[in-house]
Amino acid sequence: MKKILLSLALATVLFACDDDEKIDVKDYGMKTFEADLKYSSITSPEGYPISTYAQQTYFSFGQDEAVAYGEVDTDTWTQFNVFDYAANEMDVPEGYVVNKNSDVEAWDLVFTKYYGTTQSSDGTNTGYGMTGILLNMEEGMQVAEMMYDESSDINLVSQAFANLIISDVEGLEYSDDMETIGSDWKVLDFSTFQYNVLSNKFFIVKMKTGDYYKLRVVGFYGDTTADRVISIEYALVASVLPEEMN
Repeated sequence: MKKILLSLALATVLFACDDDEKIDVKDYGMKTFEADLKYSSITSPEGYPISTYAQQTYFSFGQDEAVAYGEVDTDTWTQFNVFDYAANEMDVPEGYVVNKNSDVEAWDLVFTKYYGTTQSSDGTNTGYGMTGILLNMEEGMQVAEMMYDESSDINLVSQAFANLIISDVEGLEYSDDMETIGSDWKVLDFSTFQYNVLSNKFFIVKMKTGDYYKLRVVGFYGDTTADRVISIEYALVASVLPEEMN
C-alpha cells in the first residue's frame, strides 16, 4: 500500500535526529501565480498593426517568483515548436525545426506563445500558433486533466478544486505530452471575441519526485482585455515516498 503524506493543517512533527539533519517541509496551502505575456501591437514591415507576445515566463512549483523570463527577438527567447510534422505524416515546411527544449534550467512550466497541435475540421492534427502552458519534458513530469461539471457556480467549482485529495487523482490517466495543459483551458466567445477561461478544468501534475500538484487557470486578462496575463491557482496534493512510487 502506498505511503501517502497528507497535510490538512499546519503541524510540527518532533523526533530525535542529528543536528545537521534537514527535514523537507511541504507546503500544502493554495498558491497563485501570474505570467504576463506582454501582449502588444507592433507595425509590420508592410505597415499595418499586428499583435504579438513579447514575454515568456518560466515557473517552478513552490516558488513565488518566476525562474526566468524570455524576451521576444532576443537570445533569451525560446521558440517552442512542438508540433511534429513527421510524426503526423505531414511534409515538414522548409526551415521548420521541432523544438521542445530550452537552455533555461530548473523550470516546470513555461507560459508562452508557441507553435502547437490542434485538430482540423476533419479530425486530423495540424500545426497552429497558440498561447498557453507547456511542460518541461526533461523533468519527467506527467499530467492528467479532469473536468468538474457538477455545477457551473464559481464558488462550488472553487470548493471542488480545493477539496481534491490524492484518492481523487491517483488513478487518473497521466500523459507525458508537453501540450497536455497547452491552450485548451480557454475558449473564444465569438459574440465578444474575448476568451472565457475554463476554470472547471483541473490539471494534476505528477512529478518524478513523487509530488502531486493540482492546478487550474483562473484568468487570462490583466487590468484590461488588452492585457494577456495567465493566472493560475495551484497546491500540493500529496507526496508519495519514492520507494513506493509505481
